[in-house]
This record gives sequence, C-alpha cells and structure tokens, in this order.
Amino acid sequence: MTLKVLGLLPLAAIAVWPSAYARPQAGHQVVLHLTSFTSQTVIVHVAASPGGVQLAADTSQHFDESRTVQTPVDLRISARTDSVRLMTDSNRAIRVQFTDGASAAERALAPWGRRLLLVRVDGDFRPMAEAQPAQPVRTR
Repeated sequence: MTLKVLGLLPLAAIAVWPSAYARPQAGHQVVLHLTSFTSQTVIVHVAASPGGVQLAADTSQHFDESRTVQTPVDLRISARTDSVRLMTDSNRAIRVQFTDGASAAERALAPWGRRLLLVRVDGDFRPMAEAQPAQPVRTR
C-alpha cells in the first residue's frame, strides 16, 4: 500500500507545478499626471520598457520608448509596459498621480522624487527602489 501512495506523489507534483508558474496578470493602459512641487516647470526624462509612453492627448497608437517632457503633463503608458523610469533635470522633485485607467491600488499611490522607477507587479504599477550608480571616492 505504501508503494502505491508514493507512486502518486510525482503525479501530484506535476499537477501542481504549472499553476505555481502561471503567467502574471496582464497590464492595462494608465495615465500618469506629473507635477512639480513649485510653480517652476521641471524637465522629466521618461523611459518605458517594453511598450512605451505617449502624451495622453495623443490619439494615435504610436508609443515611444522614451520621451522628454515638462511638468505639468499627462502621459499614457502602454498596457505592454513592464517598467517606467522617470528622471528629472536640475535636481528638482516631481510627484506622480495615477489617473485614467488606473486601478484602485495605483490611485492610492503617491510616489514623488527626482528618480523614480515604477514596475508592474500583478498587473499594477508599484514604485521600486532603484540602485544609484557608485561614485568613486577621490583621494589626494
């Protein structure tokens, strides 16, 4: 009897294995509203991979991998995009609001900073920590 039960274990492992590696939930288009903390405009370099980014007012289906914009601005992020990197000029911070097409979890976010990385997790974007490049120490 013990041998028969042990013989079923490999079949149970095969039945469970595919569900553990299920494909992540598909993404959705979302609009990001970028603003500065002051009345001054901030230049923002946006890179979206792999899908792309476009101005929210653009009605075409053409998305660019990267774009440079000024705040305030609304940007549409493709449903295919897995990560969005936002970097500002002049060491000025921006805040990001998720608007059109955003899930409730995304709308609850309020990321801000000078360098932001948004990564899609289970279909929604989430802010992630980004490693900063190392600066060599100068000695005399």
